[in-house]
Amino acid sequence: MIYFKVDDLPDIKSAVQHIMDKIKLDHNNHLQLLCFHVPTADDEIIKKLEKITFNYTIKHVMNCTYLEIKYGM
Repeated sequence: MIYFKVDDLPDIKSAVQHIMDKIKLDHNNHLQLLCFHVPTADDEIIKKLEKITFNYTIKHVMNCTYLEIKYGM
């Protein structure tokens, strides 16, 4: 999977944690970008996500939160 987008996610941290755990279990390092529609994302949510996505860059633009893999990891 190269791109994955989810709309209207009630608990982004739990969803991202589940996806990251699944990636680790499957030894899948092909995911390059996750996009979540999270209109209420704030600095606290971003900090929580940074703790579980150490090799991804996190950006919040408009109402979407993007997790993009850091190349060279």
